[in-house]
Amino acid sequence: MHNTRAGFSFIEALIILSVMTFIEAAIIIAVDPWSRFQETRNLQRIANVNFITDAIYMNVIDNNGTFRCDAGDLPGTPMTMASENGYNIAPCLVPRYSTTFPYDPGAKESYYNSKRDYNSGYQVMQNPVTGKVIVLAPASELGQNVTVER
Repeated sequence: MHNTRAGFSFIEALIILSVMTFIEAAIIIAVDPWSRFQETRNLQRIANVNFITDAIYMNVIDNNGTFRCDAGDLPGTPMTMASENGYNIAPCLVPRYSTTFPYDPGAKESYYNSKRDYNSGYQVMQNPVTGKVIVLAPASELGQNVTVER
């Protein structure tokens, strides 16, 4: 009479788990996680430029069709929204339309400390011909053009 039991031994189970782990690692490398991070940053950029455009239009609505800002009229050519060496738009939008001002998640020079100390990494302009507001993300990745024009 033989006493046989069906199943895997502990060593066999470890071998199967290690092979599965190796296959999973190969799949992750093949999927290219770096480009997934870039896609995620681009999605954040899209959300941010839409948010900024919406905030500008809320200002326009509140001011009977005219954008009002101590920085002056929106520039006619793309200008970085920043507290220094740029179009200083944050004080016109924060805190009335937002509690903070969005900044580019991948641009090294972009940051937000306060509405008096920031560099969004995004650019804004008003088309002199059509009057449309354009917000751009010049640091977008993967060759994607992240721009909102309204």
